[in-house]
Amino acid sequence: MKTKPAPSFERDFEPVRERRRKARVKLSCFILVRPLEPEPEYFESIILTEDSCRDGLSFQTDNALYCQRMRLLVTFPYSLHPSAINQDYIAEVVRRKTPP
Repeated sequence: MKTKPAPSFERDFEPVRERRRKARVKLSCFILVRPLEPEPEYFESIILTEDSCRDGLSFQTDNALYCQRMRLLVTFPYSLHPSAINQDYIAEVVRRKTPP
């Protein structure tokens, strides 16, 4: 008679492998975020980023309209100064965490 070993619970608690190609930098700056397709609801938010890298940004907001795979128009970095060079980028929401 063959027996199977008991399942190991240690596998369930392995740390999640980092999927980012570049390391994040704890550098905060202001960004302007708005949806690329203004339907069904248009919004604009000026947000302070938590950290950033060449491939993405991380920020917190209480706006419930964000959803995974939503396409955004992000102005990074954003400044109201008249001579500021505000560059627009097309972005996509990759992860969305719910607050604890």
